[in-house]
Amino acid sequence: MRCQVPVSLFCEETPGIRNTAQAFDISPTGLILQTSFPLTENQRIDLELPTSLGNLCLSVRVTASRQNGWACQFVDVAPKTASLLSQWLFPPFEP
Repeated sequence: MRCQVPVSLFCEETPGIRNTAQAFDISPTGLILQTSFPLTENQRIDLELPTSLGNLCLSVRVTASRQNGWACQFVDVAPKTASLLSQWLFPPFEP
């Protein structure tokens, strides 16, 4: 998904503090995050992704720094959450 989506971030390093970021290039396996603060490779972040199916709570691991943000891979995704993410990313075609 190419559009940018605002997300809330919860980092282990700053418990109780909610940061915001922009997520884009969202796929079933991960996304790119643009933040106003630096992240580090292998950092784990919990995020809340707003979708038309409700907010999805996901965990990601930062895999690399990119020119346009931080590449992140989803980790420990519950089957129901993975199903909802796929439904949101690939809605059924209705002519």
